[in-house]
Amino acid sequence: MLEAVGPRELLTAPPLGLTLLATSLNSRGFNAVPVHNFFTMEESRRRLVAGLEARPFAVCISTTHTFTEKLMGEITGLVRRVSPDSALIVGGPGAEWNEALRPADAITVFGPGEAALPRLLGALQAGGGLAGVPDLSYVRDGPAASAPMPARPKPGPPRPSCPR
Repeated sequence: MLEAVGPRELLTAPPLGLTLLATSLNSRGFNAVPVHNFFTMEESRRRLVAGLEARPFAVCISTTHTFTEKLMGEITGLVRRVSPDSALIVGGPGAEWNEALRPADAITVFGPGEAALPRLLGALQAGGGLAGVPDLSYVRDGPAASAPMPARPKPGPPRPSCPR
């Protein structure tokens, strides 16, 4: 019943897209734990820090609700201080459209992460190369490498207006 849900419960539930992506990764044998609102909710911050203290091999940051370079810097700064050896991965519409949200030491996933992210995490876990993983941009010992970005949707024809 929706009236039984208060504002705190709505803030603590991760966005659906993040939950679905974590569920997809977990079904493939990864241990994805969605954490959000960690700069505004102490409980979420404790969960994030505890997860980072476990030194995961990778940390993924969604830019669906990250709009500024300053916020990205705060998030990546926390990750680098607590778990400096974790591979840093960013994705989502913010990173796709705004280069300022693509940290230089991160791997950026373009387009939906459900296909590319499991392949990327598998390659990182195995210590293999990233050349065969589509939809990425990253810097490794030299100039930026990049797989072709997915085609951007083109606007459709104008819709006819409805008579009033």
